[in-house]
Amino acid sequence: DRLVVPFGPGQRVVLSGDASASSKGGKFEILGKLRADEGRIEIGGGDVPSLPEDVVIAGAPRREASAAARDPAEKLRVGADVTVDLGKNLKVHGKGIDARISGELRLRGTLPDAPRAFGTVTVLDGRYLAYGQQLQITRGRVIFNGALDNPVLDIVAMRREQPVEAGVALVGTVLSPQVRLTSDPDVPDAEKLSWLVLGVPLEGAQSGAQGAALKAAAATLFGSNDGGLSGGLGDTLGLDVLTVRSASAAEGFAPSGFGGSSIVPGQLGGGTGSVAGASASENVVAVGKRLGSHLILTYEQGLRGAWNLLKIQYDISRRLSLRAQTGTESALDLLYRYPFD
Repeated sequence: DRLVVPFGPGQRVVLSGDASASSKGGKFEILGKLRADEGRIEIGGGDVPSLPEDVVIAGAPRREASAAARDPAEKLRVGADVTVDLGKNLKVHGKGIDARISGELRLRGTLPDAPRAFGTVTVLDGRYLAYGQQLQITRGRVIFNGALDNPVLDIVAMRREQPVEAGVALVGTVLSPQVRLTSDPDVPDAEKLSWLVLGVPLEGAQSGAQGAALKAAAATLFGSNDGGLSGGLGDTLGLDVLTVRSASAAEGFAPSGFGGSSIVPGQLGGGTGSVAGASASENVVAVGKRLGSHLILTYEQGLRGAWNLLKIQYDISRRLSLRAQTGTESALDLLYRYPFD
Protein backbone atom coordinates (compact mmCIF):
# COMPACT_ATOMS: atom_id res chain seq x y z
CA ASP A 1 0.00 0.00 0.00
CA ARG A 2 1.75 3.14 -1.34
CA LEU A 3 5.22 1.60 -1.29
CA VAL A 4 7.84 4.22 -2.25
CA VAL A 5 10.33 2.84 -4.76
CA PRO A 6 13.28 5.26 -5.24
CA PHE A 7 15.11 5.40 -8.58
CA GLY A 8 17.62 8.14 -7.85
CA PRO A 9 17.83 11.76 -6.67
CA GLY A 10 14.37 13.29 -7.03
CA GLN A 11 12.94 10.17 -8.67
CA ARG A 12 10.45 7.74 -7.22
CA VAL A 13 7.33 5.73 -7.93
CA VAL A 14 4.66 5.02 -5.30
CA LEU A 15 3.16 1.56 -5.83
CA SER A 16 0.10 -0.22 -4.46
CA GLY A 17 -1.39 -3.61 -5.24
CA ASP A 18 -0.94 -7.32 -4.61
CA ALA A 19 2.13 -9.38 -5.43
CA SER A 20 3.83 -12.56 -4.32
CA ALA A 21 7.51 -13.41 -4.14
CA SER A 22 9.07 -16.86 -3.95
CA SER A 23 12.46 -18.52 -4.27
CA LYS A 24 12.87 -21.87 -5.98
CA GLY A 25 15.84 -23.60 -7.59
CA GLY A 26 18.10 -20.59 -7.26
CA LYS A 27 15.57 -18.34 -9.00
CA PHE A 28 13.64 -15.54 -7.37
CA GLU A 29 10.12 -15.00 -8.80
CA ILE A 30 7.78 -12.04 -8.49
CA LEU A 31 4.14 -12.32 -9.60
CA GLY A 32 1.30 -9.87 -9.21
CA LYS A 33 -0.54 -6.75 -10.29
CA LEU A 34 0.53 -3.28 -9.15
CA ARG A 35 -0.67 0.28 -9.63
CA ALA A 36 1.41 3.47 -9.72
CA ASP A 37 -0.33 5.94 -7.41
CA GLU A 38 2.10 8.70 -8.34
CA GLY A 39 5.70 9.19 -9.36
CA ARG A 40 8.38 11.09 -11.21
CA ILE A 41 10.93 9.59 -13.57
CA GLU A 42 13.91 11.51 -14.97
CA ILE A 43 15.13 10.73 -18.47
CA GLY A 44 18.91 10.79 -18.33
CA GLY A 45 21.29 12.03 -20.97
CA GLY A 46 22.68 8.60 -21.75
CA ASP A 47 24.61 5.78 -20.12
CA VAL A 48 27.57 6.52 -17.90
CA PRO A 49 30.75 5.93 -19.94
CA SER A 50 33.00 3.04 -18.94
CA LEU A 51 36.71 2.46 -19.36
CA PRO A 52 37.96 0.25 -22.21
CA GLU A 53 39.12 -3.26 -21.34
CA ASP A 54 42.80 -2.39 -21.94
CA VAL A 55 42.82 0.44 -19.37
CA VAL A 56 44.22 -0.52 -15.94
CA ILE A 57 43.98 1.79 -12.91
CA ALA A 58 47.09 1.64 -10.74
CA GLY A 59 46.35 0.23 -7.29
CA ALA A 60 42.88 -1.04 -8.21
CA PRO A 61 42.12 -4.81 -8.27
CA ARG A 62 42.21 -6.25 -11.77
CA ARG A 63 38.79 -6.73 -13.26
CA GLU A 64 39.62 -10.19 -14.59
CA ALA A 65 40.45 -11.39 -11.08
CA SER A 66 37.28 -9.88 -9.66
CA ALA A 67 35.15 -11.46 -12.39
CA ALA A 68 36.79 -14.86 -11.90
CA ALA A 69 36.09 -14.70 -8.17
CA ARG A 70 32.38 -14.60 -8.84
CA ASP A 71 30.66 -17.87 -9.61
CA PRO A 72 28.12 -17.37 -12.44
CA ALA A 73 25.86 -19.93 -10.75
CA GLU A 74 25.64 -17.65 -7.73
CA LYS A 75 24.19 -14.71 -9.67
CA LEU A 76 20.72 -13.72 -8.52
CA ARG A 77 18.13 -14.32 -11.23
CA VAL A 78 14.76 -12.66 -10.86
CA GLY A 79 11.85 -14.02 -12.86
CA ALA A 80 8.96 -11.58 -13.21
CA ASP A 81 5.40 -11.63 -14.43
CA VAL A 82 4.01 -8.36 -13.14
CA THR A 83 1.27 -6.15 -14.56
CA VAL A 84 1.70 -2.47 -13.74
CA ASP A 85 -1.12 0.06 -14.13
CA LEU A 86 0.65 3.42 -14.57
CA GLY A 87 -2.32 5.39 -13.24
CA LYS A 88 -2.73 9.07 -14.12
CA ASN A 89 -0.16 10.75 -11.87
CA LEU A 90 3.12 9.42 -13.22
CA LYS A 91 5.31 12.20 -14.65
CA VAL A 92 8.30 11.90 -16.97
CA HIS A 93 10.82 14.72 -17.23
CA GLY A 94 14.11 15.26 -19.04
CA LYS A 95 15.75 15.70 -22.46
CA GLY A 96 13.14 18.34 -23.38
CA ILE A 97 10.14 16.23 -22.32
CA ASP A 98 7.75 17.17 -19.53
CA ALA A 99 4.74 14.86 -19.67
CA ARG A 100 2.19 12.92 -17.67
CA ILE A 101 1.70 9.33 -18.81
CA SER A 102 -0.78 6.52 -18.37
CA GLY A 103 -1.32 2.96 -19.59
CA GLU A 104 -0.68 -0.61 -18.54
CA LEU A 105 2.46 -2.69 -18.95
CA ARG A 106 3.09 -6.37 -18.40
CA LEU A 107 6.70 -7.09 -17.42
CA ARG A 108 7.94 -10.62 -18.01
CA GLY A 109 11.21 -12.49 -18.34
CA THR A 110 14.37 -12.78 -16.30
CA LEU A 111 15.81 -9.66 -14.72
CA PRO A 112 18.15 -8.02 -15.37
CA ASP A 113 19.31 -10.13 -18.35
CA ALA A 114 16.21 -10.61 -20.51
CA PRO A 115 13.33 -8.33 -19.55
CA ARG A 116 10.26 -8.25 -21.81
CA ALA A 117 7.44 -5.72 -21.81
CA PHE A 118 3.98 -5.76 -23.38
CA GLY A 119 1.44 -2.94 -23.45
CA THR A 120 0.96 0.70 -24.43
CA VAL A 121 2.06 3.87 -22.64
CA THR A 122 -0.04 6.94 -23.51
CA VAL A 123 0.84 10.61 -22.98
CA LEU A 124 -2.10 12.26 -21.23
CA ASP A 125 -0.64 15.74 -21.58
CA GLY A 126 2.80 17.19 -21.94
CA ARG A 127 5.29 19.44 -23.70
CA TYR A 128 8.45 18.91 -25.67
CA LEU A 129 11.19 21.54 -25.99
CA ALA A 130 12.64 21.49 -29.51
CA TYR A 131 14.25 24.14 -31.75
CA GLY A 132 13.87 26.72 -28.96
CA GLN A 133 10.08 26.22 -28.84
CA GLN A 134 7.73 24.61 -26.36
CA LEU A 135 5.76 22.12 -28.44
CA GLN A 136 2.55 20.61 -27.13
CA ILE A 137 2.32 16.82 -27.38
CA THR A 138 -0.99 16.27 -29.16
CA ARG A 139 -0.59 12.52 -29.63
CA GLY A 140 1.75 10.25 -27.77
CA ARG A 141 1.95 6.47 -27.68
CA VAL A 142 4.83 4.14 -26.89
CA ILE A 143 3.96 0.53 -27.72
CA PHE A 144 5.90 -2.32 -26.11
CA ASN A 145 5.72 -5.73 -27.77
CA GLY A 146 8.79 -7.58 -26.54
CA ALA A 147 12.16 -5.91 -26.17
CA LEU A 148 12.11 -3.37 -23.37
CA ASP A 149 14.65 -1.08 -25.07
CA ASN A 150 13.03 -0.94 -28.53
CA PRO A 151 9.33 0.02 -28.32
CA VAL A 152 7.31 1.39 -31.23
CA LEU A 153 6.87 5.19 -31.26
CA ASP A 154 3.84 7.21 -32.34
CA ILE A 155 4.33 10.78 -31.11
CA VAL A 156 3.23 14.16 -32.50
CA ALA A 157 4.28 17.49 -30.93
CA MET A 158 2.93 20.79 -32.30
CA ARG A 159 3.56 24.51 -31.94
CA ARG A 160 -0.01 25.67 -31.28
CA GLU A 161 -1.99 28.91 -31.34
CA GLN A 162 -0.74 30.30 -34.65
CA PRO A 163 -2.24 30.48 -38.18
CA VAL A 164 -0.33 27.34 -39.24
CA GLU A 165 0.18 24.93 -36.37
CA ALA A 166 3.41 23.10 -37.18
CA GLY A 167 5.31 20.35 -35.44
CA VAL A 168 7.14 17.07 -35.71
CA ALA A 169 5.89 13.49 -35.86
CA LEU A 170 8.10 10.72 -34.50
CA VAL A 171 7.36 7.18 -35.70
CA GLY A 172 9.23 3.92 -36.05
CA THR A 173 11.11 2.37 -33.14
CA VAL A 174 13.57 3.69 -30.57
CA LEU A 175 16.49 2.03 -32.38
CA SER A 176 15.26 3.17 -35.81
CA PRO A 177 13.23 6.38 -35.38
CA GLN A 178 11.82 8.41 -38.26
CA VAL A 179 11.06 12.13 -37.96
CA ARG A 180 8.83 14.08 -40.32
CA LEU A 181 7.24 17.52 -40.30
CA THR A 182 3.50 17.94 -39.91
CA SER A 183 1.13 20.94 -39.89
CA ASP A 184 -2.52 21.99 -39.70
CA PRO A 185 -3.47 23.07 -42.31
CA ASP A 186 -1.09 21.08 -44.46
CA VAL A 187 1.58 23.20 -46.17
CA PRO A 188 4.90 22.37 -47.92
CA ASP A 189 7.75 21.17 -45.71
CA ALA A 190 9.68 24.44 -46.06
CA GLU A 191 6.65 26.36 -44.76
CA LYS A 192 6.18 23.84 -41.94
CA LEU A 193 9.77 24.32 -40.82
CA SER A 194 9.47 28.11 -40.91
CA TRP A 195 6.29 28.07 -38.82
CA LEU A 196 7.83 25.55 -36.42
CA VAL A 197 11.15 27.33 -35.83
CA LEU A 198 10.30 31.02 -36.38
CA GLY A 199 6.53 31.26 -36.06
CA VAL A 200 6.27 33.10 -39.40
CA PRO A 201 5.67 32.02 -43.01
CA LEU A 202 8.68 31.32 -45.19
CA GLU A 203 8.31 34.62 -47.05
CA GLY A 204 8.51 36.44 -43.71
CA ALA A 205 11.90 34.90 -42.85
CA GLN A 206 13.89 37.64 -44.54
CA SER A 207 16.83 38.15 -42.19
CA GLY A 208 20.11 36.30 -42.37
CA ALA A 209 19.71 35.12 -38.78
CA GLN A 210 16.32 33.59 -39.55
CA GLY A 211 17.68 31.86 -42.63
CA ALA A 212 20.58 30.46 -40.62
CA ALA A 213 18.17 29.19 -37.98
CA LEU A 214 16.10 27.42 -40.62
CA LYS A 215 19.19 25.80 -42.17
CA ALA A 216 20.43 24.63 -38.78
CA ALA A 217 17.01 23.26 -37.87
CA ALA A 218 16.71 21.44 -41.20
CA ALA A 219 20.17 19.91 -40.77
CA THR A 220 19.30 18.78 -37.25
CA LEU A 221 15.87 17.44 -38.14
CA PHE A 222 16.77 15.57 -41.31
CA GLY A 223 20.44 14.96 -40.62
CA SER A 224 21.40 13.97 -37.12
CA ASN A 225 17.78 13.55 -35.90
CA ASP A 226 18.82 14.38 -32.37
CA GLY A 227 15.91 16.76 -31.96
CA GLY A 228 17.92 19.65 -30.57
CA LEU A 229 19.07 23.02 -31.75
CA SER A 230 21.24 25.45 -29.84
CA GLY A 231 19.23 28.57 -29.14
CA GLY A 232 22.20 30.95 -29.26
CA LEU A 233 21.87 34.51 -28.03
CA GLY A 234 18.08 34.54 -28.26
CA ASP A 235 17.74 31.61 -25.85
CA THR A 236 20.35 33.12 -23.53
CA LEU A 237 18.34 36.34 -23.28
CA GLY A 238 15.03 34.49 -23.04
CA LEU A 239 13.72 35.94 -26.33
CA ASP A 240 11.53 34.24 -28.91
CA VAL A 241 12.72 36.55 -31.72
CA LEU A 242 16.03 38.35 -32.24
CA THR A 243 16.62 39.58 -35.81
CA VAL A 244 18.44 42.32 -37.71
CA ARG A 245 17.00 43.37 -41.07
CA SER A 246 16.40 46.36 -43.30
CA ALA A 247 13.49 48.70 -42.60
CA SER A 248 12.23 48.23 -46.16
CA ALA A 249 11.45 44.63 -45.27
CA ALA A 250 9.21 45.93 -42.47
CA GLU A 251 6.68 47.05 -45.08
CA GLY A 252 5.71 43.43 -45.69
CA PHE A 253 2.76 41.92 -43.81
CA ALA A 254 3.96 39.41 -41.19
CA PRO A 255 1.00 37.30 -40.03
CA SER A 256 2.57 36.35 -36.72
CA GLY A 257 3.44 39.88 -35.71
CA PHE A 258 7.09 38.83 -35.25
CA GLY A 259 9.96 40.49 -37.02
CA GLY A 260 7.94 42.81 -39.25
CA SER A 261 6.18 46.14 -38.93
CA SER A 262 3.18 44.61 -40.70
CA ILE A 263 1.97 47.81 -42.38
CA VAL A 264 -1.44 47.13 -43.88
CA PRO A 265 -3.63 49.28 -46.17
CA GLY A 266 -5.44 51.96 -44.18
CA GLN A 267 -3.00 51.86 -41.27
CA LEU A 268 -1.78 55.22 -40.00
CA GLY A 269 1.59 55.98 -41.59
CA GLY A 270 1.25 53.10 -44.01
CA GLY A 271 1.43 55.26 -47.12
CA THR A 272 4.38 56.22 -49.28
CA GLY A 273 5.30 59.01 -46.88
CA SER A 274 6.06 56.66 -43.99
CA VAL A 275 9.41 56.51 -42.27
CA ALA A 276 10.04 53.04 -43.70
CA GLY A 277 9.60 54.40 -47.19
CA ALA A 278 11.87 57.34 -46.48
CA SER A 279 14.73 55.26 -45.08
CA ALA A 280 14.78 52.08 -47.06
CA SER A 281 18.37 51.38 -46.11
CA GLU A 282 17.70 51.67 -42.35
CA ASN A 283 18.73 48.56 -40.39
CA VAL A 284 16.29 47.51 -37.70
CA VAL A 285 16.80 45.28 -34.67
CA ALA A 286 13.62 43.40 -33.73
CA VAL A 287 13.19 41.56 -30.45
CA GLY A 288 10.08 39.68 -29.40
CA LYS A 289 8.72 37.71 -26.50
CA ARG A 290 5.63 35.53 -26.34
CA LEU A 291 3.97 36.38 -23.00
CA GLY A 292 1.44 33.58 -23.34
CA SER A 293 -0.12 31.29 -25.88
CA HIS A 294 -2.14 34.23 -27.30
CA LEU A 295 -0.13 37.34 -26.37
CA ILE A 296 2.97 38.61 -28.23
CA LEU A 297 5.13 41.65 -27.42
CA THR A 298 7.69 42.97 -29.93
CA TYR A 299 9.98 45.98 -30.10
CA GLU A 300 11.81 47.33 -33.16
CA GLN A 301 14.65 49.86 -33.04
CA GLY A 302 16.50 51.38 -35.96
CA LEU A 303 20.28 51.32 -35.64
CA ARG A 304 20.35 54.98 -36.67
CA GLY A 305 17.51 55.90 -34.31
CA ALA A 306 15.03 56.82 -37.05
CA TRP A 307 12.73 53.87 -36.50
CA ASN A 308 11.20 52.47 -33.31
CA LEU A 309 8.01 50.56 -32.68
CA LEU A 310 6.46 48.86 -29.66
CA LYS A 311 3.76 46.36 -30.60
CA ILE A 312 1.50 44.08 -28.64
CA GLN A 313 -0.70 41.55 -30.38
CA TYR A 314 -3.42 39.32 -28.98
CA ASP A 315 -4.51 36.33 -31.06
CA ILE A 316 -8.24 36.01 -30.49
CA SER A 317 -8.36 32.90 -32.65
CA ARG A 318 -6.19 31.22 -35.28
CA ARG A 319 -7.44 33.74 -37.88
CA LEU A 320 -8.41 36.84 -35.89
CA SER A 321 -5.92 39.06 -34.01
CA LEU A 322 -5.98 42.46 -32.33
CA ARG A 323 -2.76 44.50 -32.45
CA ALA A 324 -1.77 47.88 -31.05
CA GLN A 325 1.50 49.68 -31.79
CA THR A 326 3.10 52.97 -30.84
CA GLY A 327 6.28 54.80 -31.71
CA THR A 328 7.25 55.91 -35.22
CA GLU A 329 3.78 54.82 -36.35
CA SER A 330 0.82 54.44 -33.99
CA ALA A 331 -2.09 52.22 -34.91
CA LEU A 332 -4.77 49.88 -33.66
CA ASP A 333 -5.47 47.03 -36.07
CA LEU A 334 -7.91 44.16 -36.26
CA LEU A 335 -6.31 41.49 -38.46
CA TYR A 336 -8.07 38.60 -40.17
CA ARG A 337 -6.19 35.89 -42.02
CA TYR A 338 -7.55 33.53 -44.63
CA PRO A 339 -5.10 31.00 -46.13
CA PHE A 340 -5.63 29.81 -49.70
CA ASP A 341 -3.65 28.30 -52.58
